[in-house]
This record gives sequence, structure tokens and C-alpha cells, in this order.
Amino acid sequence: GCGLTRAFKEILNLNFIQAFNYNILSIAIFILLIIINIIIIIDIIKNSKNTDKIINHIIKHPIIIIILFILSEIVNINNGR
Repeated sequence: GCGLTRAFKEILNLNFIQAFNYNILSIAIFILLIIINIIIIIDIIKNSKNTDKIINHIIKHPIIIIILFILSEIVNINNGR
């Protein structure tokens, strides 16, 4: 499909160029997921309710995520993947 699994594997192996080649948005998505997970962990430790705000914000603006994935697929198709 979109190459994110292979790209994430390459990111974990610190091979960022290959990750970028698998999926142009992989590094940005990986960083975003790390940040969201850190915020959720901090929220759990502090026992606050900020996680709901973050999730609601993401749900309210899914078009941005959808557009990024569509652009990623277009780039992958143009690159012959």
C-alpha cells in the first residue's frame, strides 16, 4: 500500500532517507504519533483530561489528515510504488 510500515521500520533503524523513499510523509506522521503518545502518557500520569481535547481536535479536522494521505498516495503512484 502506502509504505508506512516499511518506512516506520526504517525510521526505527535510523535510516531516514529510505523511510522518506518509502513514503514522503512517513517522518512527519511518525513524529506526530510520538507526540500524541507522549501527550497521552503525560495526561494519564497527571490524571487530567487533556487527551479528550486532543482526540476531539483530530476528529474535528479529519480532512487535513485525509488530504495528507491522498497526497502521499499520489506521490507514491508517481514514483511507481
